[in-house]
Amino acid sequence: MPNYRACAFAALPALLACPAYAADAPQATPQSVEIKGEAGKYNARRDDTAAKVVVTEAEIAKYGDTSLTDVLKRQAGITLDGAPGQGGGIRMRGLGNGYTQILINGEAATPGFSIDSLAPSLIEKIEISRTATADTSTQAIAGSINIILRKSVKAGRREAKVTLGTADVAKTLNSSLMIADKLKDFSYSVGANFNALNFNQDPDIVEQEDDGQGHLTALRRATRADATQRRMMSLAPRLQWALDGGSTLVSQSLFNFSRVTRNAPRSWNIELGEPPQILRDKLNSRVDQTLLKSDLTWTRRIDPQSQLELKGGGTLLDGDARFAELGFGGNGATVLDRISTVDERQSGGTFGGKYRTQLIDKHTFVAGWDLARTKRHETQLRTERQLGQALSDATQYRSVVDRAALFAQDEWTIDPKLSFYLGLRWESIRTRSTGNDFSPVENRSNVISPILQTLWKLPNSDKDQVRLALSRTYKAVEPAQLVPRLVRALENSSVTPDLSGNPLLKPELAWGLDASYEHYFTEDSLISISAYTKRIDDFIRPNLRFNGERWVLAPTNDGRARTHGVEIETKFPLKLMWNQAPAIDVRFSLARNWSSVDQVPGPDNRFADQTPVSATTGLDYQASPTFSAGGTFTFSNGGPLQISRTQFTYATVRRDLDLYALWKLNPRYQARLSVMNLLGQSYRFVNGYRDGSGSHQLSTEYPVSPLLRITLETVF
Repeated sequence: MPNYRACAFAALPALLACPAYAADAPQATPQSVEIKGEAGKYNARRDDTAAKVVVTEAEIAKYGDTSLTDVLKRQAGITLDGAPGQGGGIRMRGLGNGYTQILINGEAATPGFSIDSLAPSLIEKIEISRTATADTSTQAIAGSINIILRKSVKAGRREAKVTLGTADVAKTLNSSLMIADKLKDFSYSVGANFNALNFNQDPDIVEQEDDGQGHLTALRRATRADATQRRMMSLAPRLQWALDGGSTLVSQSLFNFSRVTRNAPRSWNIELGEPPQILRDKLNSRVDQTLLKSDLTWTRRIDPQSQLELKGGGTLLDGDARFAELGFGGNGATVLDRISTVDERQSGGTFGGKYRTQLIDKHTFVAGWDLARTKRHETQLRTERQLGQALSDATQYRSVVDRAALFAQDEWTIDPKLSFYLGLRWESIRTRSTGNDFSPVENRSNVISPILQTLWKLPNSDKDQVRLALSRTYKAVEPAQLVPRLVRALENSSVTPDLSGNPLLKPELAWGLDASYEHYFTEDSLISISAYTKRIDDFIRPNLRFNGERWVLAPTNDGRARTHGVEIETKFPLKLMWNQAPAIDVRFSLARNWSSVDQVPGPDNRFADQTPVSATTGLDYQASPTFSAGGTFTFSNGGPLQISRTQFTYATVRRDLDLYALWKLNPRYQARLSVMNLLGQSYRFVNGYRDGSGSHQLSTEYPVSPLLRITLETVF
């Protein structure tokens, strides 16, 4: 019942909007047809045949967020996994785990790079696309999120921000600086950011076993005092030259350094059953990561209808990690002393081109190619003393991933009411992995992705339109998933198994159909109802097995899976309902997702970690030219999930309430106050195993507290 009450609360603005639309429709003033590309009237969401939602720079800055996942969680149809306040994986259509493609300036994010280390102050806009397009990778079964770094340049622009945050479990400091200027044929912008986070959380852990008849045979409780510190620095320079002959040259770079240290001791209290081998343990870790990414783009206007773009770039990701684990028995003696160090280096280069032209009247044709190579080298050293036995090993792992793609697309505007998008992309990926503890692995995949989208603006209406899209997308196999190397768990069991790869994995292939109806009250006010269905072949799911000595979890292709869902979104000013209403803008979305895996018995045989129901409600109030405020409530449910015949999980409902207020003190200074996770609801996740002899469950509950942030911003 609490779940339904939350959804009902979130749905209230939409229910209010319905009678408002019915009442206002007869008095609506007719609007002229808006043709794509017409100056001052173009709206990407409404007018592009290949639909996308654009999150503007103002929306990104609204809550003073220092984390990109906090920005994304308030967008319609996007949810996060994990506990509030801890970031988490990004999901579209309720799907994460690689189904949602993350792009930076139109290119796939570097594997292993966390977008939470990318400061929101360095971002100009975010494009959210629920259907793939041929000019970007079609590794987007759930959709794509394209993060565009700051590009716009205002002459003599200087911006600075300082943000302080405090909560029971966290302290944060964030500062950023943006400098931009224009000369005659040259312009530049440089963004810099520093972020510091001290996070202290004490999750409660409960482990229990039963005999299959409902009788407990083991019950253990523990509290982990988890203290984490993160330091991050970013620098994003952009240089642009206007060359002779109508050409432009743009250099865009990103430098990012982050250090995360963690100290997490844990102690078990045995209430029933035999004690584990390790009653107390300590984990100390430090992870350093440096990213350097640079792209150079040359654009040449060949004639008024044609343009050629060439783009090349390089990426270097360097990481060093150290993990120290200590385990103590019941008598206080050390039973485990393990030190692991990991040194990883990843480098890559890309080269692509794109030719755009007006083939014939009303046809915009684009064709091009993408080439990329990524090399990864990892060395891991481990020394271990367990129960008096000393072990030491060194492993090395190398992988090379080559990607090649050709694409072509044609957007055909038949008339101002009807347009089609037809795209075709061929993409090939070859992965080669070698190591000193496994045989060489090579994996090849080729995917041809046809894409059809259409936009039909209904006759006799300037406000109503229908979209339809058919697409072929896929999810590639990550190199680490192919390596049959064993990553040993501290305490091996059916709920804390060792991890391994599978060299026989194949990519997941999907056919998808999307449809939507949109009604625009005004330029930026709308109600949208959309539905989708997807069929996925060679579905990859985790497979748990006992090899006679240890429990091992490895991915495997397991037949076919299906997912479908519906989504409602609306946003409008309150004045649509009442002319004398205050300047309040209302936002609301509600999404329902279903899925099933053929080879997993039901009920609850959904995709792993899929969010069945999510909702977002937001209000923004412009009280005066100098003061504005608002809030957003987000809801996503979890519930039981059957991963295989023996594996299951359970996650509690996630509810977040965020508030903000903005004061424009004068033309140069403004102050922002925000409160995150105001409800402070804890989050619990259960990982379980069940067979004929009984069940084994591990439950972790994370405490959550509100976070207060104060931001001072200046332009000089």
